[in-house]
Formats: sequence, C-alpha cells, structure tokens
Amino acid sequence: MRTILLLPLLMFAHAAFSQCSVSLGDDVVQCNGNPVTISAITTGTASEDSLRITYDASQGVSGLVGASEVYMHSGIQTIAFGGWEYVVGNWGMNDGLGQMTSLGNNIWQITIHVPSYYGYPGGTNVNGLWMVFRNGDGSATGKDDNDDDIFLYTSNGNTCDFGGVTGLDIEGSEGSLLWSTNETTQSITVTQTGTYSVTFTDGVGCTSTDDIYVEFGSGAIQVDLGPDTSLCDGETIILDAGAGYASYVWSTSETSQTLEVSLPGDYSVTVTDQSGCTGIDLINISTGVSPTANFSYSAVTGTTVEFTDNGTGATTVYWDFNGDGNIDETTTGGASVQYEFGAETVFGVTMIAENGCGSDTTSQNVLVQDVGIDELKNELGFKVYPIPANDLITVSLAKSQITEIQILDIRGKLNQNLAGLNSQTQQVELDKLPLGIYVLQVQTPEGIINERILKHLP
Repeated sequence: MRTILLLPLLMFAHAAFSQCSVSLGDDVVQCNGNPVTISAITTGTASEDSLRITYDASQGVSGLVGASEVYMHSGIQTIAFGGWEYVVGNWGMNDGLGQMTSLGNNIWQITIHVPSYYGYPGGTNVNGLWMVFRNGDGSATGKDDNDDDIFLYTSNGNTCDFGGVTGLDIEGSEGSLLWSTNETTQSITVTQTGTYSVTFTDGVGCTSTDDIYVEFGSGAIQVDLGPDTSLCDGETIILDAGAGYASYVWSTSETSQTLEVSLPGDYSVTVTDQSGCTGIDLINISTGVSPTANFSYSAVTGTTVEFTDNGTGATTVYWDFNGDGNIDETTTGGASVQYEFGAETVFGVTMIAENGCGSDTTSQNVLVQDVGIDELKNELGFKVYPIPANDLITVSLAKSQITEIQILDIRGKLNQNLAGLNSQTQQVELDKLPLGIYVLQVQTPEGIINERILKHLP
C-alpha cells in the first residue's frame, strides 16, 4: 500500500481566491407607515457537490469497535480493476488527515469534495474510491467482510459491495445569509426604525456584510390651509402652508410657503419634508356675499320668547330685544335665542346680521303675552301621536281649531309648513324629513303650542 502526503490547502483552493459581495441598497424612508421589505443581492462562488461517506465499525473485519478515533485512509481508482492512486492519509500518524466524526454507536462519517480532497488533475476519470479505516496510530483497522480493502463505486451511484460503507452525494450550496434579526431568508420585512445588517457567506466560505437604515415616518404630512372661506370684492387672503418644509408647490405653480389670493377658486399645496415625505391640502375660496337679516319668533312659556335666525350668510347676529339701541344678545348665524321680556306688551325687536362682506338689519314688532304652554295644551285638549314616529303623526285639538302647523329643526330652520288649516285634527307627513328631533309648532286662535317630536327608523 502506497501513502502520499497531500497538503490540506488543496481543499480550500476555491476559498482562498473567492470574492463575494452583498448589497441591501440605499437607506429607506417610509412615509406611509407600511412595512418595508429589505432584500439582499448577493454575488459569490457556490460550493461544488461533496461526497459524504459513512462507516459502520461494527461490520466487516474490524478492530475499531469502541475506538475513540477513526481515520479514513483512501485513494481513487482511475481504471477498471486498477489499484490505489492519489492516496490521502499518513498511516500511523494522528495528524487529522482523513479523520472522521463519530455519530455514536460505532458509526463514523466524513464529507469530502472529491477533486479537491485527492488533488488529481482535471479530466481524470474516477471509477471509485479505495479505503481502509484505522485508529490514530494504525494499530487497529477496519476492512470488508473478507478482510480486504473496501471499494466504493462513485461512478455507479456510490454503491459498495460491503454493507458497512455508504456514500451520499451532497449538493453544493450557493451560500447563506444571516440578518441582524437572526433571520436567514433572502428578504426580511421590518416595521421599526433602525439599522439592519446582513452577512453573506458564499459556498466556499467567503463572507461579506452590508447594512441599511430604515426610517418610518408618522404617516403622510398633515398640512392644513384652514377651512373653506370666501372673499368679498377687492379683498385678498394669505394662504399659509406652515413653516419648516423642504419644498412647497402650489396649484398656481408658486413655490413659497404662503400664497396671496384675490380671486375665488380651488387652491392646493403640496409640501415635502427633509425625508421626502409629502402632504397635500385643498381649500375652496368662494365669492363673498353680504348677509340678509330675517327672523321668526314663538312664545315659549310665560313672557319668554324664542327667536330664530332665518336669514342667510351671517357669521354673527346681534339682537336688540327692547328697542333701546343696545345689544342684548350675540349669536352665531343660524342660531336660535330665547329672551325673557318680563312684561306683556309690544316690543320692537331688531336683528343685525353681519359677516366679513357687510351687514343687514331688520326689525319686527313682537306682541309678548304671558301664556303657559302646559295650561294652553290642557285647555285646548292638545294631543299629538305617535311619538316617536316614522312617517306620519296626528295632531288634534278637542276645544279649538288648528290654523297652521310648522315643523322646525332644533336650530329653528323651517322644514315643513301647513298653512290655511281650519280643523281640529290634522295629519302631518314626516317621510321627507331626515331622522332626528324636530319642533312641532301648532298655531291656534288661542296661541302657539310647541311640542318636540322624534322621527326614527321604522
């Protein structure tokens, strides 16, 4: 038997000259809050297929049962029925060359890349492997059942006439990835701001590392131009998108933080911050119209009267209830207000409606009478049913006539009016009214009766 000393460096020739790389791309700013998927782009050298040899020391003619270490002393066969060539192993030396790994129960294993392990020239024909197993100093050996060298037919599916040896082809690897999150996939999905790194190891042991910074914004930028508004003739308004952004682009192509507007229309602005996140807002500027003043009123109880703004366009309404020229109440446009007069007489009530484009004034003489609503209901035998209702209610008086019925919303806006009535019973349709609470106002010769009604789902 011949022994040839082969340098272990042959097994690592590919790794010594391998070049590899991994790239995660540019840093990412995610403005919409959605998860970010990071993918690793790699280049490197894949490992070639290997051969895994398993030896059962309890089979054949063997002195290796219970051995503490086992070496595979082997070579290749290049021609049919040929002998040992390109032998690997130093007989009797415990130098690690060919040393196998114990799997327990007298089972030993070694994995080799055949061309690199034996170091034969390219183009060499390999029929199979010759092998003998030994302990460290060569004092105990393992052979086949006939005490002969063992042969593994690598050219014929790694078959072996000796049942104590098996061979298994191990497919080569293109490499592996290990992320800072301990994941090993090609891509990972992240949801938190931070730096993420990955290390790529190619099939022959070359390593490369790259990292990427991912920043999650709080979502789209919230830019606010304010509520829709109006412009009176000759007026201008300054729209302000807010300070601190990297860029501004208005629908008018202006690129400043503010925009001066003198014409009605729709205006929008797109802002971009230093991270590239964007936000947009739209505002409508309409043509301003001077308000109109108009109001209605109804007795509440005693000498308290409720006044309702029925005008248009007012932002602020000033009320003078006793005609002395002084403002007694200030309300917003469209609102109702109650006033306690404290006496029964006629009062000149003045309403001043105002907005940014002007004002309008109206006055009415209001007769204030002390009428108790509950007493009036009982006196006239007032009834309304059903309450709540869906599409129809019935209003009845036992001792008087209904002359007019109005339905107002809780802000005093007139939604329905039945005038010219002269009956004790009247049905009122509610099917065209939205769901909600309304004021039923019943006019009689004796006075006005107010009753709250509720329209609900059928």
